[in-house]
Amino acid sequence: MFRFLSSNSEALYGTKPWIHQNDTGNVWYTSRVSSVDLPKNRLFNPQIEGETTIYAWVLDMPTMDLELKNVKTTDETKVTFLGTDVSFKPGSQSTLLIKFDNIPWRHLLRNDVMVLKIENAASQMRVPHKGDHRGKSRTNARKFVDFRWAYDAL
Repeated sequence: MFRFLSSNSEALYGTKPWIHQNDTGNVWYTSRVSSVDLPKNRLFNPQIEGETTIYAWVLDMPTMDLELKNVKTTDETKVTFLGTDVSFKPGSQSTLLIKFDNIPWRHLLRNDVMVLKIENAASQMRVPHKGDHRGKSRTNARKFVDFRWAYDAL
């Protein structure tokens, strides 16, 4: 457990939720923003190309290609399997696709979870709202929070 936490600490400590909470029930996101002057008490990190690092926590190992539909890539996007020296550039795609054969199974610390570090993903102008993580509740679906500050830096 210590080795796993030590190898993946950058994806856990000092991070905030990303503009998308999860991609599926088994892929969850945290993120970190560098050098952008944003309020310290913000609830999430915006997606700004070159400034936001996304961490995808894959909690069940895939049995086929892994598609992260909420991650938009660029030619500069770099994906690193935390805890390994393995990284690759997927190129510009509408979603991040990781081929099953490209997953470095022998180098992963565990065979039931992996953490991906995603750098230089495309900017996205998405603002999460209070109802995102609770389903389609009538009381929460219309309660939007004003997060326009997140994109003043763009």
